[in-house]
Amino acid sequence: MDGSYPDNTGPTTIVRKSRRPHLNFDGWWGSHWSLNILWPLAWPEVMGNFAAAMTDIYRNGGVMPRCAAGGNHSDVMTGDTAAPFLAAARQKGVRGWDAETAYEGRRKNHFPGGIATKGFIEGNSAVWTFYVPHDLRGLASLFGGPGNATARLVEDYAKAIPFNFIGKHYDLTAPRFDKVTIRLHLEQMRGDATGNRSFTIVTRNNRPENVHIQSVRLNGEPWSSFRLHHARFIRGGTLELDLGPEPNQQWGVR
Repeated sequence: MDGSYPDNTGPTTIVRKSRRPHLNFDGWWGSHWSLNILWPLAWPEVMGNFAAAMTDIYRNGGVMPRCAAGGNHSDVMTGDTAAPFLAAARQKGVRGWDAETAYEGRRKNHFPGGIATKGFIEGNSAVWTFYVPHDLRGLASLFGGPGNATARLVEDYAKAIPFNFIGKHYDLTAPRFDKVTIRLHLEQMRGDATGNRSFTIVTRNNRPENVHIQSVRLNGEPWSSFRLHHARFIRGGTLELDLGPEPNQQWGVR
C-alpha cells in the first residue's frame, strides 16, 4: 500500500496520499464499550490510523466525519459516536494523529449548521435519561437514591453498567475463554521504551453452567470493583475470575 485514497468530499474525486492507511468506518456504534477499550491496549496503531483518516477527511472537506464511506463523511444519525472514539485515543496516549485539528473539526460539527443537526434520531427519553456516563451516582441521587433509580431502570430497560454504577448488582457474565493474554504495545502509545508488557485474564471453573462471576483477584489480591482503569491495566498483570452458576450479589457493586 502506498497510502493512496479517494477524496470524495468535493464534486469530483481527488486521489490523495496519506502517510498512514486511510480507513473508513461505520459510525463506531457501540465501540465505547469495546474497541475504544481494547484497541489502545492491544492495537494502538490501528486506532491511530482511524483517527488520522478522520482528520484527513476534515482537512479535505471541512467536515469531521462521524461515519465515513468512500472517502467522504456520511450524515447517518445525529448521534456522534466518533467523538468518544477520538477522546479515548487522546486520553489513552495513542500517537500519530493531529488531536488539535480533530478537536477543531468536532467542535465545528456542533456549531449551528454543523452535521450534528443532520440525520435521523434513534432513541427517546427512556434511553437518554440514563446517558450521564460521567456521573451515574449523581443521576441516581436526582431520582431520590439508588432504589428509585433501579426501579426506573428495571421499568425501562436492563443495562448492566448503570445498575453497577449506582451500587446495585447486575449479572456480569463470564468470558468465553479459559485464558486470554493481551500484549500491551506501549511503544506505540506514549513512547514507553520498555514496551510489550502483557495482561492475562484467567477463568476458574469455566464450565457451561458457570456463567456468573463469583470473585476476582488482581495479581493474587482481591478485586471487588467491576471496573479496572486503563492506567492500571497498562501496568500489566494477571486477572483471575472465579465463576459459578449463580451471581454473587456482593461482588461488583461499586
